[in-house]
This record gives sequence, structure tokens and C-alpha cells, in this order.
Amino acid sequence: MPPINTTTTTTSNTRVLVADPNSSVRAGLRAFVESEPGLEYVGDVDDAQWLQWALRVAEPDLLVLDCALPGGCLVSIVEAVRERRPGTRIVMLGSGPWQEHRARAAGADTFVLKIESPDVLRRALRPLADRQN
Repeated sequence: MPPINTTTTTTSNTRVLVADPNSSVRAGLRAFVESEPGLEYVGDVDDAQWLQWALRVAEPDLLVLDCALPGGCLVSIVEAVRERRPGTRIVMLGSGPWQEHRARAAGADTFVLKIESPDVLRRALRPLADRQN
């Protein structure tokens, strides 16, 4: 079972869940989220089945989701997120620009290439996080 923070804080921090099959990417995203004011890292998962469980227990406001998350088709994954956590914003990560159309068609709020700088990720996350507060 992935480590998930189920403690609901009384702060207005935006709760961020990461879903990516690559442990190095998850570790980097964790470090990034933990360094950002107003964001609270609540955990990470490596496949769609764990994601469904984590959505229930972590109650994220923001999901950072890999376009190629194993265990389900992208559209089904996004539909399940929207059904279980309608207010959760989705930042989709991809390894190539050809995935952006697919991500947006599936229902992502925004798309970021994994090769982009932390500043690009920050500019993508911040407006979505600010909408939560």
C-alpha cells in the first residue's frame, strides 16, 4: 500500500497527489511540491488501481497525472477522478508534445512536458492551486 497522508489539515494548503509509474519522477515531484508554499504533498501512486484508492483516502485538490499511467485507459482514469473527486484539478504530464491533445481530450486541466523546467511546472500548478483556496 502506498504511503498516503490522510490527515486533513486546517490550513488552506492545496493537497497534491502524484500518479506516475516512474519512482524517480515521483520523488522529484514530491521534492518540488514540498518546496512550494501553499502546496501539501499527500502521497503518490504508480498505477490506476492505487490511484482510485488514493483519491478516496487522500482527498487531493490537485492531481499530477502521467499520461501513460498503467492500469487503465487515460479517458477512463480521468472520468473516474471526475466522478470520485469532482473538484480535483488535473495536471497531466507527458514525455512528448504529441500527448498534449490526448491529455486535453481526456479532460486534463493543463498539460506539462516532463522535460520542462520546474518554473514551467510551477506556472502550470499555481493557477490551479490558487483556485482551490
